[in-house]
Amino acid sequence: MLKKVLLVFCFSLFVLSCETLKEGLSSITNSISSDSGSKTSSKEPEAEQIAEIKAKWQQYKPKIVTKIFVETPSVKTPYRAGALTPEFLTNGLNTFKFVRYLAGLSENIVYTGELNDLGQHGAVILARLGQLTHTPAKPGDMDQAFYKRAYESTTSANIHMSTANSSTLQEAVMSFCDDSDESNIDRLGHRRWMLNPKLGKVGFGYATSAAGSFIPIQVFDQSNTEKIDMDYVLWPNKGYFPSSFFTTTQAWSVSLNSNSYNLTRCNPTVKLTCLSNGKEWRFSISDKDKKGKYFNIEKSNYGMPYCIIFRPDGISSFASNKKFKVEIGGLVDKLGKTQQIEYEVEFFTL
Repeated sequence: MLKKVLLVFCFSLFVLSCETLKEGLSSITNSISSDSGSKTSSKEPEAEQIAEIKAKWQQYKPKIVTKIFVETPSVKTPYRAGALTPEFLTNGLNTFKFVRYLAGLSENIVYTGELNDLGQHGAVILARLGQLTHTPAKPGDMDQAFYKRAYESTTSANIHMSTANSSTLQEAVMSFCDDSDESNIDRLGHRRWMLNPKLGKVGFGYATSAAGSFIPIQVFDQSNTEKIDMDYVLWPNKGYFPSSFFTTTQAWSVSLNSNSYNLTRCNPTVKLTCLSNGKEWRFSISDKDKKGKYFNIEKSNYGMPYCIIFRPDGISSFASNKKFKVEIGGLVDKLGKTQQIEYEVEFFTL
């Protein structure tokens, strides 16, 4: 079964420009400032939710790291996997935890030495080849044992490349959650692996070469037993949501739980309304502009196997267009009853 999943996953490649990543990370790693709008009583649920999110971000936001490697990897013969410092790893893991917290998922994820070492092998072969691929060819000067382990990594990981001289694990986490470029928006596979309720153990790899920085994140684990029976997973999630973790060019996603819905009978319809100005978007299967308005139903096994994907067009920022309502019809539960999902999202600034 895992081999089938690996084959499906291997087609998913994702490169996000360094400039875009740097802008996104710069905006979220700055100190948290309060919203510029009118003050709301802290006793109101909305204000409490914002305060909770800000407090959680203070707990998890990346810290300055001056040393990346405990042991520097070698991307030429003799090859060496190397090892990352705990501080560098913690920044990546904490950003991962915050993303899952935003989605209402368990934050109980850990990195392991075994999976980190696996990720390091994957990072080395990608840096050696100078390109992203889930199925790397064996370099002629790499021994079979090292190659086998590197191949195991890339075929069970989200893989990230930055053309900058350096990158960070938190940049990779953010890029995988975006996942809305033209080559990935039809399935959002990287995001769905990151937001898989069953994910409990991860591994991070990092290596550089003249081509750039390469980061695999091992995401195929299924060991988590907390909060795995959710009816659906939303990105962005309902309620208040920080705009620095969801840009206007990102696709919205609703992943359905097969234990809650009869997925073979579901025929989703989606309506999105901007409550700030009344503008509406109704999505249909003909909305296939990968640079604009887009809609797709994706049924492959990227963590949760059924994902409703939609992206509105014409939104320049969430500063004035900040509150939205999502209405999804055409759903059928396991008892054969027609169901719908309705929720509201209001963006705010961290």
